[in-house]
Amino acid sequence: MTDPHDVAYISEKRKECINLELLKQKEAIFLKDFNNIFKVEMTYLKSLLINFLTVFFANYLLPGIEMTRHTKLPHVEGALIFAAAVGLVNSLIVPFLSFLKIPPSHFKIGLTSFVISFGAYALVNLLPLGIKVESAKGFFWAAGVVWAVSFFTNYLAFRKHLKALEDKLARQEDAEKKESPK
Repeated sequence: MTDPHDVAYISEKRKECINLELLKQKEAIFLKDFNNIFKVEMTYLKSLLINFLTVFFANYLLPGIEMTRHTKLPHVEGALIFAAAVGLVNSLIVPFLSFLKIPPSHFKIGLTSFVISFGAYALVNLLPLGIKVESAKGFFWAAGVVWAVSFFTNYLAFRKHLKALEDKLARQEDAEKKESPK
């Protein structure tokens, strides 16, 4: 039986306590990182859904856009494919800029979503999707509405991105303060 007053025994118990404390700190950091990732993923999914619905309904509600292909489910397949593609690309702007190590800014987000939205509606007449832009007014209205919503959803994703970076920097500063001798 070990003596609780033994120096080696006390040293061993201190090491166990320190290891347990480090494990708890690492677990807290992991849970916070997981929570941030989950928030970012939910923001992305919301952005994807909002962008998809915007493109889909812009094609049906705004003047100058005509659905030309008729099936048993009228106008659905081309509009769904186009809305899904444009919605997906528009919702990936902030993650894509971050992946390329390009610091996102309001201007870069706005310009990228502008090019994607107007480019998609410029190309839609060339692709056999069953969607036809009939007038310049329809082109500018549809692309403008999609661009505005895309910019807004990416702006919200950008704010979440900045918040996650601030949290990460704050954790690093706290860790450095704890490690530095006083």
